[in-house]
Amino acid sequence: MAIVLMDHLLRHRAQNAAVRVSTPVLGQR
Repeated sequence: MAIVLMDHLLRHRAQNAAVRVSTPVLGQR
């Protein structure tokens, strides 16, 4: 159960990181 929760949190963080990285790039354009 803990492994599933960890996997879910890591995926959620990865998605948030991708959004945070791509958003400033679009803003600079």
